[in-house]
Amino acid sequence: MAENDKQIMEHQSRLGIMPKQAMDAGQGMVSSNEPTIAEILTKVNNAKDKSKKIKVLQEYNSDGLRMILKGAFDPKIKWSLPSGTPPYIANEAPLGTEHTMLNQESKRL
Repeated sequence: MAENDKQIMEHQSRLGIMPKQAMDAGQGMVSSNEPTIAEILTKVNNAKDKSKKIKVLQEYNSDGLRMILKGAFDPKIKWSLPSGTPPYIANEAPLGTEHTMLNQESKRL
């Protein structure tokens, strides 16, 4: 490792910033062991049949997940979004270091 790289890593450590190598390796994630809404929905999608999909949903049952699913599938709910592609800017932060998680934000939807 070059001397400059060591200095950068020491500086990041003093500031409490995780080095890029550690982020890429998934080390030091700032999250609980609970999967994100996206990870749960991926597991549901990958389940082979309806009974397995139901089992995954029951395993990860939470108010946040229920609110997201209700917002997605309840025909009585109408979203106030412009037609076409929604105005969306991707968060480039590594998983677990986001400013907030969808499960937490679901209360505000």
